Amino acid sequence: MVNKWWLIGGGVFLFFLVIASIVMSILEEADQMSEGTAEWTVQRFISASLDDNFDLAYSFLSGDVQSNCSVEDFADNLRSDLSDREYRIVLDSVVPVGTSTLVKVTITEFESDGFLGSSEWSHSEKFTLHELGGTWLLTKYQWPYDGCGEVDVS
Repeated sequence: MVNKWWLIGGGVFLFFLVIASIVMSILEEADQMSEGTAEWTVQRFISASLDDNFDLAYSFLSGDVQSNCSVEDFADNLRSDLSDREYRIVLDSVVPVGTSTLVKVTITEFESDGFLGSSEWSHSEKFTLHELGGTWLLTKYQWPYDGCGEVDVS
């Protein structure tokens, strides 16, 4: 009989722990980068991409990149495995390199594997931007896109 109460108590504790973590993740807001900076452009690009706002995401690409790819082709190359995940993206560094700026971020992806089961993994991504007319633009196809049509993204 005593073991039964330990199991019930443990189950109730786990239930409240899961509820608390869900509430905390909902209430957590992303830090907003300063508008007009390279890191702000990366934040907006990723946010637009994950929200399926393809026109906005496409607008953050430089003219050279856009000339090789229509917005429809660009949208078609969004990774297909994004919708079943949650993300935490952390700015690691902003490094000027010649006429470019590299914005490095760590992306942690969370995926639910069912009740009380989940997995997470992290990867680093580097975004290359140029400032053109006071606006920072991406100079190549970046995560979460797999490129655009037949264009070489390496």
